[in-house]
Amino acid sequence: VSLALSIGLYLHLGSPALPGKPYNLSAEQEALTKAVVSEFDAMMAKLESHLEANPDDVEGLKGMGWAQMRAGKPEKAIGALKRAVELAPKDMQLLALYGETLVEAASGKVSDEAIDAFNRVLAGNAKDPRALYYKGLRLSQTGEQKAALARWSELSKGIPLEPVGTPQTRN
Repeated sequence: VSLALSIGLYLHLGSPALPGKPYNLSAEQEALTKAVVSEFDAMMAKLESHLEANPDDVEGLKGMGWAQMRAGKPEKAIGALKRAVELAPKDMQLLALYGETLVEAASGKVSDEAIDAFNRVLAGNAKDPRALYYKGLRLSQTGEQKAALARWSELSKGIPLEPVGTPQTRN
């Protein structure tokens, strides 16, 4: 009885005459990507407009730099982050992000400007992991392998031996 009822309901409400159409995951992913890109572009336009009216807004500049970095556009992030560092020179997290952005924009090369940023970070916090990592990378890139290894060994001392998280998330 229930099978007959199901078939009857399908014939009445369904579309049995239409040809079957397979699910198209790539079309759905493409549509989603376009929507996300469009939303990101709208957000960035809004932020750019805000920064034109408020060029000294450190948080806005940080947001612009961070968003451009996450979008894979470090060369676009540099200007905003450089301005933010000028306005907030004691913000070590910002300074480290700026240095990291310079490295990313240079395809992994730690430039003089980037190493200056990381040295300033280390002057404020000698155990900053990003700065230690990039300082070691710079040493490696300039042929100072032993010094690079020493720097990275120093970095590894700050890594906790215990798993991070609660017992529930570790299992």
